[in-house]
Amino acid sequence: MNTKKAALATGLMAMIGSQSPVFAYENWSYARARVLSSEPIYETMEYPISSQVCRYEPVEEVVIESQKRPNAGGAIVGGLLGAVIGSHSRRRKGQNALLGATAGAVIGQSINRKTTTQKRIYQSQEKVCHENVSYRKVEELVGYQVEYEFAGQRYSTEMDQEPGNYIKIRLQVEPVAE
Repeated sequence: MNTKKAALATGLMAMIGSQSPVFAYENWSYARARVLSSEPIYETMEYPISSQVCRYEPVEEVVIESQKRPNAGGAIVGGLLGAVIGSHSRRRKGQNALLGATAGAVIGQSINRKTTTQKRIYQSQEKVCHENVSYRKVEELVGYQVEYEFAGQRYSTEMDQEPGNYIKIRLQVEPVAE
């Protein structure tokens, strides 16, 4: 079996002739092939670019304040009214007038107590931010489309680097059943 492989390798080397030197190992060998063309292959890559965008927005805060303030006018009117009613009473006119004035003043004051409500609006600025993402497109070199010739045949392959005038190729020799 090894003699068949050696015979095939010898036949392959004879076929290649002066094309390029061939170095044989078990059932494969290396040779050089002439490069006919090499074209760069570009790929469009997108890279995210993020930035923070901020702005100030007006903000209103409404505050309602309630405040109770006593008013003397209701107590005075209530007291006078109570005194007049109390003095028209048939018994104890002086004492009833005093009691009526006191009761009228208390009632008048509680009825006429004022509650003031005040609405205040405070304005301020609030910083509002959000993330803004845009993409930058870049053409990147990813390899080379290489066309080469070996033993009168044309071949094509992709390579990571520019090959130059010649590339190293591996030849594999295997027996074929007929």
